[in-house]
Amino acid sequence: MKSIWFHAVACLFVFSICTGCPGSKNGSDTPLAPSVVSWVEHWSEAEIENPEPAPEVPPRAELRFDGSGVEAEWKAVQGIDDLKVEDGRLVGRSSSAAPIIAVDFATPLGLDDELWSVEIRLSAEAGNRVAMHPVLEPGPPLPAVVGRIEEWPLSSPMVPSSADAEDSAPEATTYSVVLDKVFLLEMPLAQKSIQRLLIRPTNAADARFSIESARLVFRKERLASIDSGPGWHGLGEIFRESLVSRAPETVKMALTLPPQPWLHLAIGTIEPESPTFRVEVAEGDELTTVAELRAENMDSWSSTRLDLGPWAGKEVELRLTADGPKGSLAFWGAPTVRSATEAAPSSAPSETAGNDRPQAVVLFIADTLRSDHLEAWGYDRDTAPTLARLAQEGTRFENTVAQATWTKVSVPSILTSLYPSTTGVVGLHDRISVGETTLAEVFRQAGYATFATSSVPFSGQLTNLHQGVEVMYEFGARTGTDIGEYQSKTAKAWVSAYLDWLDEHRDVPTFALIHAMDAHSPFRPAEPYDSLWATPEQAATFEIQAEKVRPVIKKPLFQRFLAPNRDELAQAGVDADTFVRHEKAWYDGSIRGMDDQVGRLFSRLDELGLKERSLFAFVADHGEEFLEHGEHWHGRTVYGEVANVPMVLWGHRVPAGKVVEEVSQTIDLMPTLIELAGLSAPERLQGRSWVPKMRGEDLRAQPAFVEHKAPPDEKTSFAIVDHQWKLVWYPGEPDIFELYDRSQDPLDQTDLVAQHPETVESLAADLKQMLSWAEKQRLAEEDVTSEMSAEQLEQLRSLGYVD
Repeated sequence: MKSIWFHAVACLFVFSICTGCPGSKNGSDTPLAPSVVSWVEHWSEAEIENPEPAPEVPPRAELRFDGSGVEAEWKAVQGIDDLKVEDGRLVGRSSSAAPIIAVDFATPLGLDDELWSVEIRLSAEAGNRVAMHPVLEPGPPLPAVVGRIEEWPLSSPMVPSSADAEDSAPEATTYSVVLDKVFLLEMPLAQKSIQRLLIRPTNAADARFSIESARLVFRKERLASIDSGPGWHGLGEIFRESLVSRAPETVKMALTLPPQPWLHLAIGTIEPESPTFRVEVAEGDELTTVAELRAENMDSWSSTRLDLGPWAGKEVELRLTADGPKGSLAFWGAPTVRSATEAAPSSAPSETAGNDRPQAVVLFIADTLRSDHLEAWGYDRDTAPTLARLAQEGTRFENTVAQATWTKVSVPSILTSLYPSTTGVVGLHDRISVGETTLAEVFRQAGYATFATSSVPFSGQLTNLHQGVEVMYEFGARTGTDIGEYQSKTAKAWVSAYLDWLDEHRDVPTFALIHAMDAHSPFRPAEPYDSLWATPEQAATFEIQAEKVRPVIKKPLFQRFLAPNRDELAQAGVDADTFVRHEKAWYDGSIRGMDDQVGRLFSRLDELGLKERSLFAFVADHGEEFLEHGEHWHGRTVYGEVANVPMVLWGHRVPAGKVVEEVSQTIDLMPTLIELAGLSAPERLQGRSWVPKMRGEDLRAQPAFVEHKAPPDEKTSFAIVDHQWKLVWYPGEPDIFELYDRSQDPLDQTDLVAQHPETVESLAADLKQMLSWAEKQRLAEEDVTSEMSAEQLEQLRSLGYVD
């Protein structure tokens, strides 16, 4: 069962060195710093003085179609046929990909408040996005709202629903969509009323839809819903494990401070005027104010570090008080007491680092990066000179296979060392079980400060991958002028965020996950990387080709990301070879831009004196198709172009110049990192550590597995890979198998299934056996949570780990 001591406390006061930490899942009592005895204090042991009840929740502004809720009229504005109320639902069919419904409220909403979000409950048989637009005055739709659905101020991915019977309505899903902050800046809603709500129920043409309700959540209701106590809260899309208090509450925690203690925390508020954040230390009858702070800006964090040296080794009571208007909210982000003895001075090896553990651990996950586009794997362009150098100075894995071929499924497997059949993550709404242990949790339990970035929504909290993370930068946290058309180029922003965080934690052990998406489409990189292997003339030609083929692409997602298949290119009269040649030029330039950011990261580690005490891992979650099998994109097959990925280890206890030729898996990275760091591994890991092999020992050969459980419009496929052969299996009636000589055909171009029936039979049996075993290992959420108390469940819900 999940170790509750960690998850339940959220951001309590945590000494970041654990000697026999209670409830540790791996059972390790090995201290990171033997000279310091510390523990984790439970939130339930804290005391709240002057508890302030949440204000009364304002009445809900809910639109329903059964005669209840707010009074309103609705009509089709464009792209909708047969709009009517049926069985208490507003139903219709889209006649275009931009259907719009206008809902006019009889009484304006939000006269003394500000819209925060809209919860809409609907179903649509096709499409992948729903959107809404609040209008401040009646009349025709604003010109700005008829553009791309993703640009609407309330826009959310949507999963199409299918009806159980021909004449029944599809099952509805509730989508809670927070108002885009850019819209708030451009059209402030404070003290202004909402006269109309525009709804785009789908972005697909000829799709039946059904709307049950739409609830407008205003700011006062949102604030009233936040309880004092621990939780996972985001300001400006930067999320932290947090303590929440309301003025004039004081949170008290009794502690015995370690040597050279200091308090690290971030403060923030969503109030227009910041409350005062007061930090005090009580020793006996003496009360000392350490600091009085105010948040610099609304909806953002201000980080600080406070010296507690005068109370080193003493029993004290640490107090956090919010002063301000009664009931105003204060967010205390990750308040953590640490000891400066956790790390040695940069000029000398650490004598307190326990078992020779690294001080800075960095896992860099590159999205959409295939290994055959890197010079360390024999590519003819110098796309990643920094990574090539790290591979020479460390250990390179020649034949690493990803366990899935798109981010939503692959990254959870990397971070839990579990096959997709065991994590249960298949689609957008799936999450890893609260009972699983992430790599961040292992390091957090060993006393490391933890940090992560997510370049897409489903590599963060949406998949429960914030478990064990103190600070997470979600995709929306990116700022700057480099976003625009370069939204997939995230390495620069995330390396900057990590280095800022590292500066604050330079003298304590740290673990960081950086998920960078630079190699993902749209492939065009920023200057100067866009012209490394492509001339302006070639770029102009490509843009002409793109304009010709985009209208021909059938699927909206692939149209948006310019991912035509070979037939669509032919239909548009575009030469496929020329098109792909330029794509690869930009793809390679994007890789080089990301690689330069890895170099910048290492330069800063060196400046901080941490480079020689660092452990660095580089891996990709999947590759990319460039028509090798007639398609673009990824996550639709298990072929080599999307499954063969790079993996490199460098630094702490990593042998230099080592190349592992054997087949490895991305789920092997977690146990290998844990062993290199000198930590104890969780019991449920399905990957294996390569440390013995890196030291020169023999390891028994094991196959790798790839899974793709497809939606209804695609084919499910699986693969098993050994030192020579790769078998691809398409389950069905009958089963279809393909066999490739991987040693000679890494991109699976020549099917040899007819020539080697015995090999096919043997590998197929092994593949099916593995999948059956992995599925049986999956944790049922109800089995995990049934062992928890109501208090423990509520604490997990506050962190977003369970529904």
